[in-house]
Amino acid sequence: MSEKKKHHHKPHFYDFMFWYTIMRILTFMTGHLLFTFHPFVPLFATIYFGRLLAFYLLMRGWIGNKDIHFKAGFLIDTILTGIELLPWLLGFLIIWPYALGALISSWHMPLVFVVPIVIWLVLFGAKRRFDSD
Repeated sequence: MSEKKKHHHKPHFYDFMFWYTIMRILTFMTGHLLFTFHPFVPLFATIYFGRLLAFYLLMRGWIGNKDIHFKAGFLIDTILTGIELLPWLLGFLIIWPYALGALISSWHMPLVFVVPIVIWLVLFGAKRRFDSD
């Protein structure tokens, strides 16, 4: 079987990538709203444009079955997810009452904490299917 068909016939790889694409498009729309209503913040811009680059590389690796692009996109997405979750982790380790208070103070704060984890787990599942032989 050719390499192109090999990746597309792996169990559930297409499903993982489909759901990753849907979730990432939704986060791009929320990122666009963030830039619309808030002033330009360099960290937000770095994460947003880094996500665009990671998404481009992942889609290029998925559609073209290019292993190097897929792995580079996964690495960039993993680093950016870590950057997004680092303030939460430090908050829970150093000043956990305030971090917990921030988490329960508003209905959207748990989403800000949980959504990057869920999206990365879906991407991790896709990567495991992509790398399996």
